[in-house]
Amino acid sequence: MLNLSSLQKQIIVGGLLGDLSIVRAKPSHNSRLAVRHSTDQTAYTMYLFSVFKNLCTPTLVPIIGSYIDTRTSNTYYNISFFTRSLSCFNEYRELFYP
Repeated sequence: MLNLSSLQKQIIVGGLLGDLSIVRAKPSHNSRLAVRHSTDQTAYTMYLFSVFKNLCTPTLVPIIGSYIDTRTSNTYYNISFFTRSLSCFNEYRELFYP
C-alpha cells in the first residue's frame, strides 16, 4: 500500500472541496484521483501532475481534450490526468462521497 505525502493529502482534501474528484469504477474496486482543468490552467494542472506523478502509470502524460457544449455549440478545451486506482484514495472517496 502506498502512503500519501502530507502535501498530497492536503491537496486532495482542498481539491475535493473544490474541483478535483475521486472516481471508482465499481464498489469493489479501488479509487483514483481525477484531475481536469481548462487549458487556461495548464500550469496548475502540470504542478498537480508533478505532485501526484508517483501515483500515476509511469508513462502517463496529461491529455489535452475538447468537448462541444451542445447548448451553445462552443468548443471547450481541457487538460486532464488520472492516477492509478489505489487503496490510499478509498478513505477520501468514502469521506466525500457517502
